[in-house]
Amino acid sequence: MSVESCITHHICDCLAAELLRLRAEVAYLRARAKQAGYCPLGSERDVGRSANAMLEYALGGTEPTEEQYPLDGDDLAACVRARDHAPEHLQARMDRILELYRRHLERGRIG
Repeated sequence: MSVESCITHHICDCLAAELLRLRAEVAYLRARAKQAGYCPLGSERDVGRSANAMLEYALGGTEPTEEQYPLDGDDLAACVRARDHAPEHLQARMDRILELYRRHLERGRIG
């Protein structure tokens, strides 16, 4: 196989992987969009101000402000469910924000 063929093959593999990643994002965002205007309470909720701010960050947006942090354990649980439903490639960025959220709530319990 020539060098050009190897490079072309590598580029095709990279593009195929990126396409799969983008399709996963689109599917996840379409599922969330179907919930627009509907916010179930209890163990099904995976939307809300803090969950949406975390997702915005995962998609390349800015880090959530403290005003967007969860107010309580129920809000944090919704964030965890949002993370669990997200495509794998977004979860690492979401994990970083979940840790901030957890520390924030823990400080509130101590202080």
